[in-house]
Amino acid sequence: MAAYWGPTCRPRKWVLEDAKEELDSLLRQSVREHLISDVPLGIWFSGGLDSSTLVHYAAELGARVKTFSITFKGRSFDESRYIEEVSRRYGTEHSEFDLNTDIDLTGAVERFAYHSDEPCADAGALPVWFLAKECRKDVTVALSGEGADELFGGYVT
Repeated sequence: MAAYWGPTCRPRKWVLEDAKEELDSLLRQSVREHLISDVPLGIWFSGGLDSSTLVHYAAELGARVKTFSITFKGRSFDESRYIEEVSRRYGTEHSEFDLNTDIDLTGAVERFAYHSDEPCADAGALPVWFLAKECRKDVTVALSGEGADELFGGYVT
């Protein structure tokens, strides 16, 4: 059992099953609240634990799920197989953009740098920029599980 400091500032003892139920309830509630929109809504979908969790709960709640991904076909870090599997399982309306050498990367880096407020050394920033640009063609709002893969131990590296 692990201790959790609840709202009364008194430790609460957790049993694994109770903790799983609480997490499930909180995730469902959060996704439900974030699906409320009066404009077209989608989910940034990497195929990782974070975005797959969003897709799961959105589909479970009856939402018509639109997903958007950046792929890296033929690269070791491409997650297309997970994207395809989860998208098929939940019947998402899926769009993807393959980030490859056929696109104008130099021009994209220049435009990205121009729009950035300050220098940026995040290797994932450019793919996210492409993702936002591509998904904006179909939706106004996008949910993202950005960072939750690490929280839930989704990567070995």
